[in-house]
Amino acid sequence: MTNPASLHPAEAILPSVRIAEGRAKLAIAALAFTLVSRLFSIAVARTQNALVYDVQAGRQVDQSALAASDVMTTSASLVHTFLLVVTAVLFLRWLHRTVLTTRMLGAFVLHSPRDAVWGFFIPIVSIKRPYDVLKNVQEALLDPALPEPQASAVRDVGAGYRDVQFEAPPPPKPLPAAAVGAWWGMYMFSNVVASSVGRAELRTLSDITRRNAGIVMSSCLDLVSALLAIVMVRGITARLVERYRRVRYSSPEALAAAGVILEPTLLPAS
Repeated sequence: MTNPASLHPAEAILPSVRIAEGRAKLAIAALAFTLVSRLFSIAVARTQNALVYDVQAGRQVDQSALAASDVMTTSASLVHTFLLVVTAVLFLRWLHRTVLTTRMLGAFVLHSPRDAVWGFFIPIVSIKRPYDVLKNVQEALLDPALPEPQASAVRDVGAGYRDVQFEAPPPPKPLPAAAVGAWWGMYMFSNVVASSVGRAELRTLSDITRRNAGIVMSSCLDLVSALLAIVMVRGITARLVERYRRVRYSSPEALAAAGVILEPTLLPAS
């Protein structure tokens, strides 16, 4: 029977790591649906522009096709808005848990989980804080001061001094890229373009074609932004798991030498 007192202090943090991994999967799934919705928006905008060009050229266009185009345009906008809200919620839940767990694992993060989330909503602050938080987390998770753990002896009070067993840490997994700067730059640029498209006035057929051209451009930028967000979420989550591996299989003495102070009671993992 395992003595609870003999458990490594990092094991209490494992549930929080697992929660962060689960939330990362949900955020990535939402971002993937966003990719599909933006492809749908591009197709709808291009189809409507083709119909408008036919009208401008004096060619006969079926009224039912124009009505269907309007319905599809409205549907694409509603789907995009719905997915935007869902993705934002799931992404921020992942961010909150990741910042929290990073702190629990003894890495220095300047902002609290709450401040990291609210940084997306506060005017002016939202221009830079989200990037600062994610960049800080990315760098803090793989602190060079935390070395690769070595095999350690496992104490068993019921065994003799000749029966010493060693616990070897599992091998590290490859760490995917986490392009925080590229994602944030594209995210901000796509928001500026989307805001400009949303303010467009539709008085003439030419206004509609220009609006649709803007939708295509905005959707393409959103596609790139979503892809970079998926890369970033995967990369940072992988670094979180790697830090847990290093912390879990390092002795308390090695952690103290590296200046790592675990905080497993910072918040319940559930």
